[in-house]
Amino acid sequence: MHRSLIAITLLLTTLITVSPVQSAAEKTEMALPTPHRHVFENGLAVLTVERHQLPIVELRAMIRAGVRQEVDDEAGLANLVARLLVHGTRERSAIEIAEAIDYVGGRLDTYASDDASYVSISVLSRDLLLGLDLLCELLTAPTFPEEELERERGLVLTEMAQRKDDPRTVVGDAFREAVFEDHPYHRPVTGYEETVTSLTREAILSFYERFYRPNNCAIAAVGDFDPDNLIEELGKRLETWERRDVPAVEPKTPRPIEKSELKLIDMDISQSYARFGHHGIKRNHPDYYAISVMNRILGAVGSGRIFREVREERGLAYDARARFPSLLDLGTFYASFETKIESTQEALDVTLDQIRRMKTRGVTSEELADAKSYLTGHFPLTFETGRQLAAILLDIQLFDLGPEYLAEYLDTIESVTKKDIKRVAQQYLDPEKMIFVVVTRLEDLSLDVPGIEQPEQQTEKDMH
Repeated sequence: MHRSLIAITLLLTTLITVSPVQSAAEKTEMALPTPHRHVFENGLAVLTVERHQLPIVELRAMIRAGVRQEVDDEAGLANLVARLLVHGTRERSAIEIAEAIDYVGGRLDTYASDDASYVSISVLSRDLLLGLDLLCELLTAPTFPEEELERERGLVLTEMAQRKDDPRTVVGDAFREAVFEDHPYHRPVTGYEETVTSLTREAILSFYERFYRPNNCAIAAVGDFDPDNLIEELGKRLETWERRDVPAVEPKTPRPIEKSELKLIDMDISQSYARFGHHGIKRNHPDYYAISVMNRILGAVGSGRIFREVREERGLAYDARARFPSLLDLGTFYASFETKIESTQEALDVTLDQIRRMKTRGVTSEELADAKSYLTGHFPLTFETGRQLAAILLDIQLFDLGPEYLAEYLDTIESVTKKDIKRVAQQYLDPEKMIFVVVTRLEDLSLDVPGIEQPEQQTEKDMH
């Protein structure tokens, strides 16, 4: 059997390791992973968790180099640097890198996000050394060939053009631009056409040299390996990776939302895509847990108040939800729905009413119990696979969640009370001061948002 088929079989097996008939209580009794942490002299932190059930190793590196570290004129730089890591090192060409990982049936991904960039490698345990070779080469010896830059730039620009035809992406990007104004988070990870077009190899090398440093990086390894051996092998490969001071990044605070604003974007479509909300909290805020429980009750797809009222009770929307995504510096709260154009006003009114009810009336004991049961029961599933666990370990490192995060999560969720829910709802929900973005065919839309007289209108061509 070809080795790629072996790897696929093992990965599929991983997905069915938890029985679908397991109760939430049984899932919460699963042993929580205890990561081992090692820090090299150059500042590189390595987090390891042994899992010997399957002969698979997940390697994941996180570099604090994302949208947050860019400047406006170089939007999309972090994304382009991350994508180019696999396009050649001092040891291998782009083709040789692809052939090496394909030959062992492994997986290799690189990408950037708002706060960081990532390299992720999955290999069979017998191919661990190759996985470590590739990981360390990509981190320490990328060459960023000019011809590969032009090829990848073209792919990014094509993807950006395609994004303009997706109303879900358009509404999300427009909301992000408005809510995070003045902060780097306002920019999409891909950047803009004009900035991506102007990015030079010199800019890419400069960004890499400034931020791709061991003291600005962490590696997580999960799977079938000996931790001491893995640390030793990493040390051999990374002993010459030089520690340097990393530029301090202090982004501006986004402007406060002092009154509601409405942005209408014209697209020739038969539905309305709406997203509306305001600033939220950063990921390591102590109220994160109470907000998670509160928003499970308010905005969860399938069971949340907004979904039940907007979709199930009234049949107004194809999708309706609310979220509190959180990043390193801050986050957002937003509600969203997709509906027929003629239903836009009613869906908006009903959603806002549910937000106001949460803010003023709180939740019932039954709702609270159900939400906590779901979150605690679902928690073990968030690190069921090695890939998931490696990602969580690096989130703990990136967002400074503390070494006891995994051990304390369940108890912290269980400790949330109705009083906590009412407090965070009153503090973090403000339906009277929101950014409203609607993407639709404007000639067919009739919309009235309280407190807004003359909305700003855009077309697809106006969007970056």
